[in-house]
Amino acid sequence: MSDEFDLSRMREILEKETYPSRYVQKVVGNNNDIFRGDLATLEAKLTRVVRTGDRLGGSGKYLSVTYELMADNPEEILELIREVRALRELLFML
Repeated sequence: MSDEFDLSRMREILEKETYPSRYVQKVVGNNNDIFRGDLATLEAKLTRVVRTGDRLGGSGKYLSVTYELMADNPEEILELIREVRALRELLFML
């Protein structure tokens, strides 16, 4: 399944929501300079996205971060998803 298909289907779902709408995104990646740097870049670029939590895995090898966005339209959410997918060292997005 391609990313374009995924985003197309996601857009269909998001367009049925009422806005403004609260969107929460959790990301998990390797706890290293690359991942942390990419997160800082994402946060600087998407100024309406707020980091609401972060936590290291038990061994310290992984970093999970939770973001919240009060979106005015589906495109804001899709932009966040595209930026998250581009994170190097990303393991999971929930």
